[in-house]
Amino acid sequence: MITKKHLLFLAFIVLTVFCAMLLILPSPYNWLPFFILAGLLFVFLAFKYPMLGFFIYMFIFFVKPNELFPLVGSISFPYEKLVAIIVIVRLGMGIAFVEKRFRIHYLDYGILAFFAAVFFSLPGAIDIEAARGQFDIFAKIILVYFLIVQIVNTESRYRIIIWLYILSVGFFAVFSSWHYYIGDYKVAQGIARAYLPGGSSYADPNSLATSLVLGIPFMFLMAKFTKNIALKILLAAMIIACIWTIVLTGSRGGMLGIIAVLFLMGLFSKHRFATLLMAVVAIIVLGLVAPEQYMERFETIAQFDQEDETGAGHSARGRIEGLKYGFKFFLEKPITGVGMENFPYHLFQEGKGWFNPHNMVAKLVSELGSVGVFAFSFFIFRFFKILARSKALYRHTKWRPDFILHISTALQIALIMLFFQGLFGHNLYRFNWYIFAGFAAVIDNLIKERKRIAAL
Repeated sequence: MITKKHLLFLAFIVLTVFCAMLLILPSPYNWLPFFILAGLLFVFLAFKYPMLGFFIYMFIFFVKPNELFPLVGSISFPYEKLVAIIVIVRLGMGIAFVEKRFRIHYLDYGILAFFAAVFFSLPGAIDIEAARGQFDIFAKIILVYFLIVQIVNTESRYRIIIWLYILSVGFFAVFSSWHYYIGDYKVAQGIARAYLPGGSSYADPNSLATSLVLGIPFMFLMAKFTKNIALKILLAAMIIACIWTIVLTGSRGGMLGIIAVLFLMGLFSKHRFATLLMAVVAIIVLGLVAPEQYMERFETIAQFDQEDETGAGHSARGRIEGLKYGFKFFLEKPITGVGMENFPYHLFQEGKGWFNPHNMVAKLVSELGSVGVFAFSFFIFRFFKILARSKALYRHTKWRPDFILHISTALQIALIMLFFQGLFGHNLYRFNWYIFAGFAAVIDNLIKERKRIAAL
């Protein structure tokens, strides 16, 4: 009689023979057996230990190894999508057969409202290919938001997610600086500029600088929370690496971001005066040790009308022009806008070139119209409200400052920085807005559960 064990043994033999045959193929096809075995191992572990599969997917989402490393990027197999499908299926099984309910969070409505505004902008898009490409990326970001909110329901899981995010930002800083010093950099605006190699979606020097600025509050407050000296040293080293890499990007917005984020960390600190003093000293030291070409680049930030070899005046005027044309396109289509990622197309029709507005407000009003403005405002209102609510609960209950409170503060600083950098960058669809919202929703859930247990 043929049993399940017999069938499993036969499948194992067939798989072994198949993988052995693949090994004789020329490179890179001879790597297929290892990818097949790794994939099968992941499927088994993801169903046996669902959190492990989720953490692997979050690592892929944050680090984007297929964009950074040519060998991984050469794999045509859509492994990231496969991992996401497995994680989602496992989550669905857990909700259907274990929890038997789907939790709707207060912030979910804000996210869904903005996602709907983005979706309703698509029919008005003329450059439908650009709109569809950006929508696919944005939909994946929203999916990750829901995965975070539904899966991360304990503080230990939350710490792992925060650490994954922090380590990914630190890795970007070190990886970009290392490439810069071995001669892999971009020459633009008259200076050598660090960037993120490998064709990453955030490879541009300005985008890289934004990523690093947004990671600094989490590193600082995690260092403040942890008692482990080795971790404190590691986090301090990553902060220094982030700040120095931002200088090497030559991003004026990034350097303004350093000043702003250091000031905000001092403002939100319990020891406000000492932290602000340290921030001022750090900025002075940075100004003294930064290479001259980058300081000269930073000094051009207010040169709106001057022309030089760096193109500083043209860059500054481009931001003002972007804001002006953003409202012009809004008046043309005031309800749903000109369509997601269609600002460049309409600007090109005006004979002004093909580029984004370098301003989040212009991006929002022009591409998503009044529906998008209302939906994004609704989303941000709920985002701020749950962070304020968590802080108020800590004050009311007189709970001691802990990991949750520190990350809540980091999110407040990061949210302010997203607005600040949106003044000179089109970061409307950037993943940080929506993943940070997921972080905030988890905090809200954890605090509610703590309050419920305390009331028993």
